Amino acid sequence: MSSIYFSVVIPSYNQKSFLKKAINSVLCQSYQIFEIIVIDNNSTDGSQEYIQNLGNKKIKLIKTENFGSIAKSRNIGIEHSKGNWISFLDSDDYWHPNKLKKVKEEIDKNTYEMISHNEFNVDKNDVIISKSNYGLNRKNPLKYLITKGNLYSTSAITISKKFLSENKLSFDERINLATTEDYDFWIRLTINKIKVKNINHTLGYYRIHDKSASQNIIKHLNASLFVRRKNITYVIENNLFNNLNTLEIIAYYWIYKSYVKIRKIIINLSQKI
Repeated sequence: MSSIYFSVVIPSYNQKSFLKKAINSVLCQSYQIFEIIVIDNNSTDGSQEYIQNLGNKKIKLIKTENFGSIAKSRNIGIEHSKGNWISFLDSDDYWHPNKLKKVKEEIDKNTYEMISHNEFNVDKNDVIISKSNYGLNRKNPLKYLITKGNLYSTSAITISKKFLSENKLSFDERINLATTEDYDFWIRLTINKIKVKNINHTLGYYRIHDKSASQNIIKHLNASLFVRRKNITYVIENNLFNNLNTLEIIAYYWIYKSYVKIRKIIINLSQKI
């Protein structure tokens, strides 16, 4: 077994001011057996120099060109990881000091393969806006994910590397999934019957700001629609649901498609005013 328990994967692109807080929140963890892998997409704001100047042996910097696919950066991080567990952290988010300790406690107690927790939503100045409770218990999480949307936040997720390897799972790097590659990943993990534990503690901070990838609303709506269509096709072809559930999933897809169309019309009209 690897001596490094957690591999913290942080994709980065011109987020130096936020990246500092993200990295520091990991270095200040009460549980200290981890490595940090920063995958930097050719930043020009001094991010790479900042990491190199830290001179911390726990931090590995990988320089890459992901061509707009954060999924590619995350996959590179997973490929270079040495830990038993992969913890994802976006460069503009950060963690509570006891996050890894609490996650490890759950791993030690049970046979779960994925751990999530709640997060505070904060603005660019770290002011708490709201709270998000992720991964709430659902009778049929796969059906919920496909019909009603995401259940998780990337920076709140830790996954068994063994599970990923055995099931040959990685993020879909296609550009038309950009901003929703994590949503697609959770669906495929659920299809593969991953065992999930949701910790009912707020152990992370999700930052909402103008540079957030998901703030590009039209791009995000198109990507979300693509993810739903892609995975609905898969579950139908593989008969994962009974006829009634399949009809319900298809109905939800068409409702969401109409919603996306209306939202795009409203956005385009507002830009002309």
